[in-house]
Amino acid sequence: MMITFSHYWPFLLLVLIPVLLRIRQRSASGLDPRLLRRALACRISALALAALALTEPIRHGSSSAVNVAYLLDVSSSVSPSAVQSSIDWIARSASSSAADRSIFIAFGANPILRRDADELRSSPVSDADLAGAVNRSATNLESALDLALDRLPQDAVPRVMLLTDGVANRGDCAGALMRAQERGAQVYTRALDSRPGHDLWVGSLATPDRLSAGSPFQAVVEVFCRADQAAEARIELFQGDQELQSRPVSLRPGLNRVPVDLRLEDEGLVQLRARIEASGDTFEGNDVASQAVWVQRRPRVLYVEGYSPSARYLRNALEEKGFEITVAAPEALARRPQDLNRFEAVVLSDVMARRLPAQAMQALNLYVLEGGGLLFAGGEEVYGQEGYADSPLEKALPVRFRIREKRRDLALMLTLDKSHSMVGPKIELAKEAAKAALGLLDDEQQFGLVAFDYDPYEIVPLQAAEDKEAIGRRISRLQASAHTNIYPALELSLRRLEPIEADIKHVILLSDGQTYPDEYEKLLQRMSEAGISVSTVAVGAEADRNLLADIARWGGGRSYFVADAARVPQVFIQETRMAVQSTIEEEPFQAFAVGQPSALKGIDFEQAPPLRGRISVQAKDDGQILLQTPQEEPVLVRWQHGLGRAAVFASDVKNRWASQWLEWDGYGQLFAQLLRDLLRRQPAEEFDFRAHWEPGWASAELEAVGPDGRFRDDLSPQLEVVTESDGASTLLTMPQIGPGTYGVGFPAPLALDSALNLRLVGEGLPAISRRLERPFPEEYRFQPPDTSLLQSISSQTGGVFDPQPQQVHSPSSSSVPTRQDLWPWLAGLALLCYFVDLSLRRAPHFWLFREHRGAA
Repeated sequence: MMITFSHYWPFLLLVLIPVLLRIRQRSASGLDPRLLRRALACRISALALAALALTEPIRHGSSSAVNVAYLLDVSSSVSPSAVQSSIDWIARSASSSAADRSIFIAFGANPILRRDADELRSSPVSDADLAGAVNRSATNLESALDLALDRLPQDAVPRVMLLTDGVANRGDCAGALMRAQERGAQVYTRALDSRPGHDLWVGSLATPDRLSAGSPFQAVVEVFCRADQAAEARIELFQGDQELQSRPVSLRPGLNRVPVDLRLEDEGLVQLRARIEASGDTFEGNDVASQAVWVQRRPRVLYVEGYSPSARYLRNALEEKGFEITVAAPEALARRPQDLNRFEAVVLSDVMARRLPAQAMQALNLYVLEGGGLLFAGGEEVYGQEGYADSPLEKALPVRFRIREKRRDLALMLTLDKSHSMVGPKIELAKEAAKAALGLLDDEQQFGLVAFDYDPYEIVPLQAAEDKEAIGRRISRLQASAHTNIYPALELSLRRLEPIEADIKHVILLSDGQTYPDEYEKLLQRMSEAGISVSTVAVGAEADRNLLADIARWGGGRSYFVADAARVPQVFIQETRMAVQSTIEEEPFQAFAVGQPSALKGIDFEQAPPLRGRISVQAKDDGQILLQTPQEEPVLVRWQHGLGRAAVFASDVKNRWASQWLEWDGYGQLFAQLLRDLLRRQPAEEFDFRAHWEPGWASAELEAVGPDGRFRDDLSPQLEVVTESDGASTLLTMPQIGPGTYGVGFPAPLALDSALNLRLVGEGLPAISRRLERPFPEEYRFQPPDTSLLQSISSQTGGVFDPQPQQVHSPSSSSVPTRQDLWPWLAGLALLCYFVDLSLRRAPHFWLFREHRGAA
């Protein structure tokens, strides 16, 4: 034991003792000398004791006594039977040592003190915050531990007996344990069983951040299955009271993420609910999760297709994915960018450059610069220096159109109808067309011509095109006669081209009449296997257009119908140029994804069929290549151009090069995702409005970005909060909390069945709403006891996991320093001496009478 003094100056008061003695010697009091001496002794003692009391002396010592705090978890996740058996256990433990002091605490989201173990049985509980009751909707180990440490006396070794399932979902348990260690408290732990039974619960319902009406999307429902084996259940999705989908699922024990494909047709704020149903589910209060989503209108897209009958493929795929598609001819494309602003994106597919005026190209460029989206798709009409190279439109695109060296490995065979119906201008124009095609070839490239009526005639044997003058004279000798028979002429062309080694072997077939039936499809299959492609030209109304179109389709070429024979040379020139120039590469290839861009998310290109051709482009420095060929040539390129985005798909989007893609599941998904990535931001998309609820508190946050991509710091947003249960409305100011960011928080003690409707209010702000609905409490996620956490708590604090009742009050091997303030005792004694002194002086007869009586 040791005594220390807080102050030393009071010892100076002891110098007054001689003064008291001096006063006694000069005192003329008539008191009995004996009483006077006693009174003086009392006065000196009072002075000395008062001086000592003023020094505030402290007696220091140590104690190994144990004080115990019993903490009992009564939250909803703990089995009621486990709570009752734990109270019996606490009663036995507390009675094992009457000498130690114990305190009793029942807790859930909050702790309350109880007088004894019996009072724990009658602890008031509630599923919400209620004064004087334990809120069972959460488990807060921190608050319970802090209350125990605060109430345990300082004069004994503190010990905490924690009885819980260990599933804490509120508070900072680690921080409370650090404070317990600093206090030297030992924490004993005992695991309580959670609610028994086969239980399923819905953890969350997750949706994409941005949705548009009619657009398919995938929601993910997280379901936890508390079972020893897989469980059969049914997932149901609702929009309000309308069932959207219901399907059976097999759930494995533990966490399951169940994807659900949905489509929402309504615009605005939509409330989604996910519900799980299963036989044997022991608790229904955790079977539903809700999610409020904001659904924008369908994106509006202008689709400009070079060959209008082919527009149906991409149009149907995009409409199925929730787009509003307007199809237009190239000549109808707006000349002013403001006329395009009602569309979020423009698709330009296989449009010949000369069909677009320079004003329309410039309008598209400005449209993208000002925030619009543009998808440029290739095709057989997009090629060469006569195309888009160095055009105003090329400025908006992430690629350059290029022409490499002419191919040296081309073999071109013309197969011309010279039947009687071709007499006159037709045969003359056909001869001029053949000569024009010959003139486009290099000397090393090969040229041949087969003419036919009923029989085929090899007018120009397949040879190098170096002696164009001699070959031209042969072509000039053509004369029309007899009937039309196409099959033998194609067969002869096959025999001549099949042995030739050339990368490109191409036939152009011209006819103006009807032919005899034959097995054309099998013949064209043989030609295709030999690497020979066939294009056809039907001249005049009497031509067998259906057969010629089928021949081109089976032969992998192009089909032309020419009503006026004067256009035949132009068609031959175009078709030959397409075969000669390298901007078009009609060879099958597999497209491969580069990296993992969001626009290609979820698409397996390894399972995609091949594309059958593409235009040759070169990506610009800022262009991002998303798809490429095995030779690393760009197929899909995207970039940011001003405030907007543009992309180029080098193949086509229809039934020529992408014919096999049309039957592939990824076709619609690819172009829908790509377009959503390119879309002009709708007004509401410039404002990211989020709301969040946590126990007892709600918050809303707005992030505003202008069309130029800069943060908006010039707003004064307000938040209208409407309580759904009673319609009460409150208007809150949202102060700025960061660059372009505004936020506000407010108390929201929602009942389980209530909700808040939040609406953004303010000048220049879109009408955006959110709905906050309180989810079921965390306690309803009935998980097994977290014994590892409880064992860790005990080991960190020197406690015992799962002790016997009598162990809780076992003597501690450590001790705690104690201190006792002595000044109250000294002050009391000083006061007593003062009153005795006073009584001796004021009532001497009383003391003399007692003395005489004692002597008698």
